[in-house]
Amino acid sequence: PRDRSCGESDGADLPRAVGPLERAFVTIRQTIAALGFLLGAVLAFGNADRARAQVMTSIVVDHETGAVVFEDGADVVSYPASLTKMMTLYLTFEALRAGRIASTTRLPVSPEAARQPPSKLGLKPGSTIPVDEAIRALAVKSANDAAVVLAEALGGCRALLTQQMNYRARDFGMTRTRFVNASGLPDEAQRTTARDM
Repeated sequence: PRDRSCGESDGADLPRAVGPLERAFVTIRQTIAALGFLLGAVLAFGNADRARAQVMTSIVVDHETGAVVFEDGADVVSYPASLTKMMTLYLTFEALRAGRIASTTRLPVSPEAARQPPSKLGLKPGSTIPVDEAIRALAVKSANDAAVVLAEALGGCRALLTQQMNYRARDFGMTRTRFVNASGLPDEAQRTTARDM
């Protein structure tokens, strides 16, 4: 089913970014690289093949060379949980770089976004949140309401953003990953592996 904003906006009506953002993107790239290294041990829950038993998978990769230093179950398909938000953030950074949004762009909070379960900011329907605050809410608090706000703003609707997330995952070579939401909330169809992440 389509949610409230499918087909209503392609994001073209959002304000254009003003001024250079290059320094911010260098910091963002460095942060993502550090997160990628620190995510050597990926805990995932909800592996359908293991009847929802807890699955621990891990991989440690040398950032400079790409060499695998250690792995254990790195190709076991499991549930990405809040690691999903990294792809939502990545697409947000792409939109910032392309000038489709600015860090100060205020994004509307829909009733659907406000309805999300914790962890969340407690955003109210009809209110707005600046892009930079939504980014911090995802990165620090893992806020599900902020994830939906960004998904609706970037994709026009959550379904279109997850489609973009899956295209980008394929571009990255994430062959065993499938996203069905922007937050990582439980869904048996959402999956990844430690190697893909």
